[in-house]
Amino acid sequence: MNESIAPWQALNSNLAEIMKGWKACHESTLGLHWKKIPPFSWVFPQVDFLRIQRMTTTLAEHCDSQSKIIKKLKQGVISGQEGQNLQLFYEATLLYVEAIKKSCNLLHEIAAKKHEKLANKKVGFKEMNKLLLDYEESLREMKTLAVPAMLAFKNLGV
Repeated sequence: MNESIAPWQALNSNLAEIMKGWKACHESTLGLHWKKIPPFSWVFPQVDFLRIQRMTTTLAEHCDSQSKIIKKLKQGVISGQEGQNLQLFYEATLLYVEAIKKSCNLLHEIAAKKHEKLANKKVGFKEMNKLLLDYEESLREMKTLAVPAMLAFKNLGV
């Protein structure tokens, strides 16, 4: 019952929590919901983009701390087959965490622009379009880097 958890298991658990937060921010910022469509948007409160900005900043900070932990764990990997699998897991996860951080930063900027638009400020179409295209590219990168991280996790023999 008082079993200790391996560092890579804790890392994977932390990553799952970061992804839950990221998904919530993504859905709140970009998801289509009937409450966001007029005339319902006049009745129901609007999305709190300031809160989403704070959340994405916090998620990016957590990604930074997880990156530092991964780098420390990579240095302490033992040799052998298990060590080799751990090394692959840490390398794949580090790239994935960096992609999540990039995505969080772009989502933060998108939420800021949407907040400006909600406050009846002018938001440039080209600027917003570029942000959305960059975000779309970061999602593609994130999905691409998720596969090696998942495969490396499965190779650890959970």
